[in-house]
Amino acid sequence: MAEKQVVLGAAAPAGRTDFVDTARTLWDSWAQGVVTVDRDAGRFVSDPTAGAFYHRGRHFDIGGRFTVPRSPQAQPVVIVSGDGPEARDLAARHGDVIIAPLGTFEAGRAFYDDLARRTVEAGRPAGAVKVLSAATFVGTAASVVDRIVRWVREDAADGFVLPSHLTPDELALFADTVVPLLQDRGVLRTEYITATLRQHLGLGAPRSHRAVNPRSLQKVPS
Repeated sequence: MAEKQVVLGAAAPAGRTDFVDTARTLWDSWAQGVVTVDRDAGRFVSDPTAGAFYHRGRHFDIGGRFTVPRSPQAQPVVIVSGDGPEARDLAARHGDVIIAPLGTFEAGRAFYDDLARRTVEAGRPAGAVKVLSAATFVGTAASVVDRIVRWVREDAADGFVLPSHLTPDELALFADTVVPLLQDRGVLRTEYITATLRQHLGLGAPRSHRAVNPRSLQKVPS
């Protein structure tokens, strides 16, 4: 459960906002620390109403009891895919990460700045959404490292995603030549020191949906 993610496409339907709100209502239906697992007392939770939820929106009107406790990262990482205005607005309002094909450094800087502006307008901190560029790297290992470091240090991206069409040999070449140089420069970890995807990405704890949507606190009988 620690590595869960939700991916939203740029062409998501009009009800995507209500869909995300509904999902967050479910994810927040278990309070932090409510799972006790007291075998001697035969008790699993400290709150018998854990998992009760209610959501009424334009597209979804549901209530009941969610049977899955909170994961170690509280909520799955919400990833938006795409680089157009609709994808940027979706990420600014609901995303933790956006993956976009950014071909040049200048395009990356413009995208990064525009997303920061949209995120602030949506009522969130400018850096709340991590920008990952889907890029194909061409050149020597050293030149690839130079490009990666420049983009991250000069706010054109927060990181990179290797394209899915790479062959195993190409991935191995990247891992054997580029990764060690990134680690030598101190810009890439040599081991994981955190336990969840959210922490690996440097994302903060998600804002409790219950805190901003009190109606979801309404108790619904199981």
